[in-house]
Amino acid sequence: MQWTTYLSIGLFQAVITAITWFCASYLKEKGKNFATREDIKEITDKIESVKTEYAKELEGLKSQLNAKFHAQTVRFEKEFNSYKEIWDSIVELMEHIFEFHIAVSTSDRKPELNEASKKRFLQAIQDFYFAFEKSRPFFSPEVYEVIVGLRHLEAIEELIKYSYLPAPSPEQSGNIKRLLDELLIGPADELMKKTDAIEEAIRSRVKSF
Repeated sequence: MQWTTYLSIGLFQAVITAITWFCASYLKEKGKNFATREDIKEITDKIESVKTEYAKELEGLKSQLNAKFHAQTVRFEKEFNSYKEIWDSIVELMEHIFEFHIAVSTSDRKPELNEASKKRFLQAIQDFYFAFEKSRPFFSPEVYEVIVGLRHLEAIEELIKYSYLPAPSPEQSGNIKRLLDELLIGPADELMKKTDAIEEAIRSRVKSF
C-alpha cells in the first residue's frame, strides 16, 4: 500500500512537472512569437518610414535635376542663339565690306554704287555692334575675346570714321581704299583671320555643351 502510494505520488509529481514544463515552454514560445511579431512590426514601420523619407528625397532630387536641366537648356538655347545672331551679323558685315571694296575700286566709273555700298556697310556695322552689345553677357570668355578683337579692329574703326564723311576728299577716299585693301587683300588679311578665329571659337564652345 505504501509502495502504491509512493508510486502515485511520484506519477502525480511527474505529471505536474510535465505540465509545468509544457506550460513554461508554451508561455516562453508565445512570448517569443509575441516578441517576433512586435519586432516585425517595428522593422516594418522603420522600413516604411525609410521608404517614405527616401521617396521624399528622391522627389526632391528629381525636382532639382529637372530645374537644373531646364536652366541648362535655357542657357544653352540663349547662348547658342547669341552665337547664331552674332555670326549672321559678321557674315553680313563681310559681304558688305567686300561690296564696299569693289565699289571703291570702281568709283571712277560708278560713283553712285560707291555711295550705296557705303551706306550698306555702315548699316552692317551697326547691326554687328547691336548684336554684340545685346548678346555679350551670354558669350563664353573665349568667344567674347575673339569677337572683341574684330569689333576693335583698327581698320574697321578707321573705315567708319571716313565713311561718315559726307563727301570724302580724294585723299580721304584713298585712305578708305587703303583700309579696305588692308582688311581684304593686304599682307595681314585681317578680316579673314579674325572671322576664322571667331568661327573656331564658336565651334569649340558649341562642342563643349
